[in-house]
Amino acid sequence: MIKELLEFIWKYNLKEDFLKGKLIYERQLQALLYYYLRANLDAIYNAWIEPTIYFTGGSHSDNTKLLEKTKPDIIITEDETRTVQAIIELKFKPWEEASWKEDISKLFSFQEESENKSRLLLGWKPIDSNWQKQKNQEELVYSLNPDAVFGFFVGARPDAEAVKVIDSQGQKIPKDLLHLVSFIEPHKGGVYFGEAKEKYVQKNT
Repeated sequence: MIKELLEFIWKYNLKEDFLKGKLIYERQLQALLYYYLRANLDAIYNAWIEPTIYFTGGSHSDNTKLLEKTKPDIIITEDETRTVQAIIELKFKPWEEASWKEDISKLFSFQEESENKSRLLLGWKPIDSNWQKQKNQEELVYSLNPDAVFGFFVGARPDAEAVKVIDSQGQKIPKDLLHLVSFIEPHKGGVYFGEAKEKYVQKNT
C-alpha cells in the first residue's frame, strides 16, 4: 500500500506540481511529498521529516555506527506495531547532476539492519506539540521492518547517473529498491516522472 501510494504521488501529484512551476527545489519536493503522505496515509501511519536516528540496545555494528545520528529525508512509521515501514532519500536538481552513492549506501545499510531486527529511536526536538509528552521525553522507539520500502527519489538532468538504473555489481543497493526519477525530456518537450528505465553501469576505475 505504501509503495503504491509513493509511486502514485511521484507519477501524478508531483509531476503536476512540477509542470505548474510549484516544484523547483529539493526542499519543495520534501514538503510536497510530506503533504501528500499526510493527506493520503491511513491513520495508523505517521510521516516524519528528518528525524535523527539513534540505535537502542544490543551491540553496535559498523552499520549502526555509520547510520547513528543520520537524518533520512522522509520516514514512514506504523504506530500500532511500532515499526518503520519506509525510509526515503531525496535528491532534486532538475537541471544539474545529482549525487547518489552516499544515499544508496545508507539505504543499503538500513536494510541490512532491518534484517538484524534493529530498533531505532527517532529523535525529534520538540518531540510533540503536547507539553506533557515533551516534558516527559517519551522515547519514540520503532523496529525496522525487513519488508520496509527503501526509496531513492531523484530529479536531475536526463543524462545524470542518478536517474539511471543502478547496476548492483558496481554498488551495494537495497533489494527491491524503489528508485523513482524525474527529468526533462529534451527531444520530446515533456517531463518524465516514473521508475528509472535506462541502465547505468558503473565504470571500473
